[in-house]
Amino acid sequence: MIMVVVDRFSKRAHFIAAQISLGSVGTLDLFYRFIFAYHGFPRTIVSDRDIRFTSSFYKEVTERLGIKLLLSSSNHPQTDGQTESVNKTLGRLLRSYCSQDQDNWDHFLPQVEFVYNSTFQRSIQASPFEVDLGYIPNEPLLDIGNELSARNLSAVDLSKTIKAISLRTTDFLKRSQEDS
Repeated sequence: MIMVVVDRFSKRAHFIAAQISLGSVGTLDLFYRFIFAYHGFPRTIVSDRDIRFTSSFYKEVTERLGIKLLLSSSNHPQTDGQTESVNKTLGRLLRSYCSQDQDNWDHFLPQVEFVYNSTFQRSIQASPFEVDLGYIPNEPLLDIGNELSARNLSAVDLSKTIKAISLRTTDFLKRSQEDS
């Protein structure tokens, strides 16, 4: 399971691998460890009506933290259209990778998240990183000229894999934007 968190202002997304059996306590723990540490607590959270977000425990914790919980209508889950759009894009990206390697999809999440957040989005006329941070963080580049002198071939393989994932994700996101 992937917990997707999208900032409504910057459109910055976080993709967090989680166990499907994760309950409300685990969901709050992931939110605390992966979101709060970088962004603080939000004023509002828009989510679907999954039991993880509708439990009395989850509601009480968010209320005590001053977070307003907004639930999408069960008849209209598109209420949270921004996250739905990100979910569709993420699903298509992971399907394109998983056709090659279905066992380690979670290893692709950091790279997919990075490329997603560094890609220009028409709706904000910038990348989510630019809106959130004011810049796009550096992405490691593969220096093909130094491949042969590399001492550790597994490092070369890893850097090639990272670059290939980045290029494929960037191409996919650009095509996706052109189609919409």
